[in-house]
Amino acid sequence: MNTMLETGNLIESVASYWRNQFPEDCLLIEPGLQGDASRQESWIELAFPVLRQERQRRTGLQSVELLMDTHCFAVLGEDAGRVRRLVDAVRAAFAGNTLMVRDYGLSALPAVGYVKFGEAEVRDLTRVERRAGGRPLAHYLVSLRGVAHVTEV
Repeated sequence: MNTMLETGNLIESVASYWRNQFPEDCLLIEPGLQGDASRQESWIELAFPVLRQERQRRTGLQSVELLMDTHCFAVLGEDAGRVRRLVDAVRAAFAGNTLMVRDYGLSALPAVGYVKFGEAEVRDLTRVERRAGGRPLAHYLVSLRGVAHVTEV
């Protein structure tokens, strides 16, 4: 029985799912990586501020409670709805959905668990500030709580 669920596999599984759901022209900046958004009209930054591992006493199986924060940015201008479309896409892709967690150390073939996301909480963090280049930005935060479980074998 597999009782380990590595957080690296969890994050990579979510990021991989993400890359398959969103258009290539939308820059995704993954946790721990840097991206150049200076020429982008919109982009998304993914973060996991909470990853709390727990083990069930009776079975010894592991679960991971997580908080996934998705920061959606868009240059304010002619397309005022751009950031809202990003927010709606994040909600549609993740809220209430279950994703497989794969072991990327083994070519991502075996599913070692799954993560179930709850409903999304959306906050408008837009401030009257300008990024380098002088264009104002819209900034929305989409937070989703989830629980990942090991797949019993």
